[in-house]
Amino acid sequence: MSLCLLQASTADAAITVSDSYHFLDNRSDNSVRIFAGVRQTIGALNVTPNPGSTPSAATQIIATQDGVHYTSLVYDPVTVAPNQYARSVGDGMLFFNAELGENVPYNPSTAGWSLFGRSDPTDAYAAVGTLPSIEGATVLPFVSNMRVSGSGEDMTFNWGVYEDSSHDSVRVQIWSLDYKPGDSISGDILFSRSFMAPDVSSFRIGDYADLGTLLSGDKMYSVEVSLIDRRDESAPVSNANILSRSRSFFDFMLLPEGAPDGVYLPSGGIDPTGDTVFKFTIERVTPDEIIFIDPLVAVGYDYAIGAGDPLIRAVLLPTGIGDSLYDIELWDGSAWVPFKTNILGGEELVFDDDGVDRFRVLGIETTAGLDPANPLAFITGLRFAEEGRFTGTMTPLTEFVAPVPEPGVLVLIAAGLLGWCLTRRAS
Repeated sequence: MSLCLLQASTADAAITVSDSYHFLDNRSDNSVRIFAGVRQTIGALNVTPNPGSTPSAATQIIATQDGVHYTSLVYDPVTVAPNQYARSVGDGMLFFNAELGENVPYNPSTAGWSLFGRSDPTDAYAAVGTLPSIEGATVLPFVSNMRVSGSGEDMTFNWGVYEDSSHDSVRVQIWSLDYKPGDSISGDILFSRSFMAPDVSSFRIGDYADLGTLLSGDKMYSVEVSLIDRRDESAPVSNANILSRSRSFFDFMLLPEGAPDGVYLPSGGIDPTGDTVFKFTIERVTPDEIIFIDPLVAVGYDYAIGAGDPLIRAVLLPTGIGDSLYDIELWDGSAWVPFKTNILGGEELVFDDDGVDRFRVLGIETTAGLDPANPLAFITGLRFAEEGRFTGTMTPLTEFVAPVPEPGVLVLIAAGLLGWCLTRRAS
């Protein structure tokens, strides 16, 4: 690419670009395969023609802030925006330098972007739009305490905002984790609703008939809750009107009848590096209550408390999974060692008054049908040794972990990270 490609002052008549946007974007870890962290998001909801239109076209859109460094927008169609081109940009990412003719690191400023496009790779790029700056935008916090209750279409999400925030509206989106083929790296947004009020803190699936018909009880989804600061508070919550946004992602499946009420969901999932990590943010736990967390069973999971979290005093495992009998192991500082065997689901197991910082649950039988490719909920209750904040993580394991022999001496470590693995007993 060179500067001569950008000399045209008007766009190819065949290209139309509308509903373009530029905002500060703070993303939590997620399973929808978008980069986490604070980034700038630029794009346009409606670009035609495009590879998915009839007739299709190899339309290309690029963006620049200074006329020298360029980045390409990606054709990223989703159910709620089938003609979208978009890109998130962050410090240090590679841009094409037109003067050097090569890709170089570039740190984007808060200035606005200019968009150029062409519908044929042999054409010159032409101006198709300009985007406003994000000068003065502030990073918005994530929501926390995400809980679900109810089953099927009665499933309801509740959350809270526990940090200072300048948001004035909220958006809820439901992502399918059936990834799209082609160039798109993200999941598909099946549903999107915006609310012009900052205090919206719940969402019930059955309140939206078009959503209830889209969801299946045997698939994984992610609910995104966005806090939004609009450029113009008198105008609707459109992408073009967003100045800053935070995006909190929580994976879920439709809960079955009889599931515990008020199950906490983790955020996170498959991050851009390919690692899978789920993170809990629960603002207050006490010794007087059991909290239920919803790890969806794969081969297994490691759990870890965050810095300063209280220790785990007891666990309550689910019933109805195979024979509902489990084996518990503890960490002795170098290896997992048996603690209790044949623990019955539905009966609270107390470790000791001080609590432990990690444990492992074994004995989930393969005949129970908890296939990682079609996971079912394995809802686990935790009771903590003292009051505090739980910011633990869980990392799925994909290899079978066999039980270890009975040791002569069991030693519990008093500090460190909590972790346990949920794996399946060999059939």
